Order: sequence, then structure tokens, then C-alpha cells
Amino acid sequence: MSLTENQINDLEKFISTNARMTAAPAISTCDLIYGKRVFHEMENIPGPEYKIFGSDGWGSHIHSLYKSKENKTYIISLTMTLTKNEAIPHFDYYKLLENDAWFG
Repeated sequence: MSLTENQINDLEKFISTNARMTAAPAISTCDLIYGKRVFHEMENIPGPEYKIFGSDGWGSHIHSLYKSKENKTYIISLTMTLTKNEAIPHFDYYKLLENDAWFG
């Protein structure tokens, strides 16, 4: 998924200025399986790159992978606040992934 420079900057800022949360988000088994596949698809793609691999039933809580400018891959979970005119992301969780072990 192509990101705008502002979106890339928002993600990079979130990762660099927030402490990594220790409580992982609740993700369904099928989303974990798909996330692992997406992780491997992104291995040979240069960053920055962003791919969504799961969400809750309403689409307001999103699980994604982000490959940074430095080609480090992070899992990112965020909650979307939907207003009449826009969707506002609130980043909840991130973790640097060295390999696919996080997905189980």
C-alpha cells in the first residue's frame, strides 16, 4: 500500500517517540496466519511499505505490518475513530519483528 509522506512520518514518529507496548493485541488465528504470509511477502520489498493483514469485524481496529525507511519490519495495531468526514488513526501497539515467530 502506498503511503503519503505524512503517513510515513506519522508512523516513524510513533515508533521513535513511544515506548513499545508489552501487551500484544488480540488477533484472530486466521489473521495471524495471513499476517505471517504478508510478513514473508514484505521481506524482499524495500521500505517504506505498509500492509494491512487483519481487523475487527467493524474495521475500526486494524493490524498491519510496516517496513520502515531503514527496512525494519514492525507490527502496528491502531484504532480508527470514524467521524462524519474523516477517519483518524490512533496508534495502539508496535513491535519490531526480527522474524515470523511473533505470529506463532
